[in-house]
Amino acid sequence: AFDDAGGPVAGFCGIDATGAWHQGAWTLRGGTQWLQARREGSEVASINGLVPANVPEFTLNLQAAYDVAALPGLNLQAAVTRQGSRMVLPDNSASISAYTRTDLALRYVARLGGAQTIWRAGIDNVFDTKAWRESPYQFSHVYLYPQAPRTLRLSVQIDL
Repeated sequence: AFDDAGGPVAGFCGIDATGAWHQGAWTLRGGTQWLQARREGSEVASINGLVPANVPEFTLNLQAAYDVAALPGLNLQAAVTRQGSRMVLPDNSASISAYTRTDLALRYVARLGGAQTIWRAGIDNVFDTKAWRESPYQFSHVYLYPQAPRTLRLSVQIDL
């Protein structure tokens, strides 16, 4: 990738790890990333050595799912995402804060009239966390994208 002046964006080192575990009714998944990114080789010498815009220093994702034995076909789900702070401007003079988001959902699979039916319900951003989820810098402009407010999702899928 290249910056607005045509120079390389960054050098980096980091750690990325993911894993999953399944035992009985439980499934757990997780992932983390730590990244020490720094700008190098830019034609704009004053930003060399700085953190690139819109790159979080870390991310953490945890997911859990539970199959309810008392009601076969019912699966309860939870997810937590943590994003580290990000620089907004190439000169590192502005940043957006780290945030945590929690989502809850359920899925119920049943046969109705010979067709498999999947019912889904979920609440995204359960605690209605206010945060900027991204801050891309392109063409000398900053684009701030807010995290969606608490959102209820409902759907039905019928496989004929």
